[in-house]
Amino acid sequence: MAAGTVPDIILTYNGGLAEYRDMKLQVDLEPLTFDPIHVGPLPDQLALLNNINARCVELAVEGALTGDPQKIYHSLYFDPLTAAVLSLDEIHSMTKELFEACRHDLTYFKHLNM
Repeated sequence: MAAGTVPDIILTYNGGLAEYRDMKLQVDLEPLTFDPIHVGPLPDQLALLNNINARCVELAVEGALTGDPQKIYHSLYFDPLTAAVLSLDEIHSMTKELFEACRHDLTYFKHLNM
Protein backbone atom coordinates (compact mmCIF):
# COMPACT_ATOMS: atom_id res chain seq x y z
CA MET A 1 0.00 0.00 0.00
CA ALA A 2 1.05 3.54 -0.69
CA ALA A 3 -0.57 6.96 -0.97
CA GLY A 4 -1.28 8.49 -4.34
CA THR A 5 -3.15 11.39 -5.91
CA VAL A 6 -5.98 10.25 -8.13
CA PRO A 7 -9.08 11.87 -9.66
CA ASP A 8 -12.03 11.88 -7.23
CA ILE A 9 -14.63 11.10 -9.90
CA ILE A 10 -15.35 7.51 -8.84
CA LEU A 11 -13.57 6.75 -5.58
CA THR A 12 -15.44 8.95 -3.12
CA TYR A 13 -18.59 10.97 -3.28
CA ASN A 14 -19.87 13.68 -1.03
CA GLY A 15 -22.41 16.19 -2.21
CA GLY A 16 -20.80 19.58 -2.50
CA LEU A 17 -17.33 18.40 -3.47
CA ALA A 18 -16.18 19.58 -6.87
CA GLU A 19 -16.72 16.79 -9.36
CA TYR A 20 -13.18 16.53 -10.74
CA ARG A 21 -11.04 17.29 -7.71
CA ASP A 22 -8.01 15.09 -7.07
CA MET A 23 -7.77 13.24 -3.76
CA LYS A 24 -4.90 11.61 -1.94
CA LEU A 25 -5.95 8.01 -1.31
CA GLN A 26 -4.47 4.63 -0.62
CA VAL A 27 -3.40 2.78 -3.74
CA ASP A 28 -2.17 -0.72 -4.49
CA LEU A 29 1.15 -0.68 -6.26
CA GLU A 30 1.54 -3.70 -8.46
CA PRO A 31 4.21 -4.04 -11.09
CA LEU A 32 3.35 -1.53 -13.82
CA THR A 33 -0.01 -0.56 -12.27
CA PHE A 34 -1.36 2.07 -9.93
CA ASP A 35 -4.77 0.94 -8.67
CA PRO A 36 -6.72 3.27 -6.35
CA ILE A 37 -8.68 1.68 -3.53
CA HIS A 38 -12.34 2.66 -3.27
CA VAL A 39 -12.98 4.07 0.20
CA GLY A 40 -16.54 5.36 -0.08
CA PRO A 41 -17.81 8.73 1.07
CA LEU A 42 -15.84 10.83 3.49
CA PRO A 43 -17.41 11.44 6.91
CA ASP A 44 -19.51 14.62 6.72
CA GLN A 45 -17.18 16.67 8.93
CA LEU A 46 -14.15 15.77 6.79
CA ALA A 47 -16.00 16.40 3.54
CA LEU A 48 -16.98 19.85 4.83
CA LEU A 49 -13.42 20.74 5.82
CA ASN A 50 -12.04 19.38 2.54
CA ASN A 51 -14.57 21.38 0.55
CA ILE A 52 -13.78 24.63 2.39
CA ASN A 53 -10.04 24.17 1.94
CA ALA A 54 -10.33 23.19 -1.73
CA ARG A 55 -12.63 26.12 -2.47
CA CYS A 56 -10.14 28.54 -0.88
CA VAL A 57 -7.42 27.18 -3.18
CA GLU A 58 -9.72 27.41 -6.21
CA LEU A 59 -10.56 31.04 -5.36
CA ALA A 60 -6.87 31.94 -4.99
CA VAL A 61 -6.06 30.33 -8.34
CA GLU A 62 -8.97 32.14 -9.96
CA GLY A 63 -7.68 35.40 -8.49
CA ALA A 64 -4.21 34.74 -9.86
CA LEU A 65 -5.50 33.78 -13.31
CA THR A 66 -7.83 36.77 -13.61
CA GLY A 67 -5.50 39.27 -11.94
CA ASP A 68 -8.03 40.02 -9.20
CA PRO A 69 -6.28 40.56 -5.84
CA GLN A 70 -9.65 40.75 -4.04
CA LYS A 71 -10.14 37.04 -4.71
CA ILE A 72 -6.76 36.34 -3.13
CA TYR A 73 -7.78 38.28 -0.03
CA HIS A 74 -11.11 36.42 0.19
CA SER A 75 -9.45 33.05 -0.22
CA LEU A 76 -7.16 33.79 2.72
CA TYR A 77 -9.97 35.18 4.89
CA PHE A 78 -11.77 31.84 4.67
CA ASP A 79 -8.74 29.55 4.79
CA PRO A 80 -9.21 27.56 8.04
CA LEU A 81 -5.54 27.57 9.11
CA THR A 82 -4.97 31.24 8.31
CA ALA A 83 -8.19 32.30 10.04
CA ALA A 84 -7.29 30.22 13.11
CA VAL A 85 -4.01 32.08 13.54
CA LEU A 86 -4.66 35.62 12.31
CA SER A 87 -7.43 38.20 12.58
CA LEU A 88 -9.00 39.63 9.41
CA ASP A 89 -6.91 42.79 9.80
CA GLU A 90 -3.73 40.73 10.20
CA ILE A 91 -4.59 38.62 7.13
CA HIS A 92 -5.21 41.78 5.12
CA SER A 93 -1.94 43.36 6.27
CA MET A 94 0.07 40.19 5.63
CA THR A 95 -1.37 39.77 2.14
CA LYS A 96 -0.84 43.44 1.30
CA GLU A 97 2.81 43.15 2.42
CA LEU A 98 3.27 40.07 0.24
CA PHE A 99 1.72 41.83 -2.76
CA GLU A 100 3.99 44.85 -2.21
CA ALA A 101 7.11 42.68 -1.81
CA CYS A 102 6.30 40.78 -5.02
CA ARG A 103 4.82 43.68 -6.99
CA HIS A 104 7.46 43.44 -9.75
CA ASP A 105 6.47 39.78 -10.38
CA LEU A 106 2.72 40.43 -10.28
CA THR A 107 2.33 42.67 -13.31
CA TYR A 108 -0.69 40.69 -14.54
CA PHE A 109 -2.79 41.88 -11.58
CA LYS A 110 -5.16 44.64 -12.67
CA HIS A 111 -4.66 46.67 -9.52
CA LEU A 112 -2.86 46.22 -6.25
CA ASN A 113 -3.99 49.33 -4.36
CA MET A 114 -5.87 47.45 -1.70
